Amino acid sequence: AHTQDIPLSYGYTTTLSGQVLDRPPGSSTVVLRNDATVIVEVEGREADRTVSSTIDGSPGSYRITFDHPGTFRVKMSFEGRSSNSGFSGITDAATTHSPLMN
Repeated sequence: AHTQDIPLSYGYTTTLSGQVLDRPPGSSTVVLRNDATVIVEVEGREADRTVSSTIDGSPGSYRITFDHPGTFRVKMSFEGRSSNSGFSGITDAATTHSPLMN
C-alpha cells in the first residue's frame, strides 16, 4: 500500500492587513508599534504569525495570509501586554476573502 500526506484546504483564504496602534499605560499618546507579534488562530490552533514592521513606508504595519473555514481569532502582543479578541476589535484592518483554487 502507498500512503501520501495531502494537505486539505478550507476553501477560503484571508489576507489581513493593518497597523498596530498602542496607547501605553498612563499615556494619552497613541503610537504605531513596529515590534508587535500578530498571531492568527483558526479553530484554536495557530495558523500563522508575523511581526509588525514598516511596510510600504507605513510604520506598525502587518500583512498576513491564512486559510480558514470562516472564523478566526487574532492576537497581538508587545512589551508583556497582549490583546486577544475577534478581528473587528483589534485594528482598522481590512480583509479580503477568496476561494482557493484546487
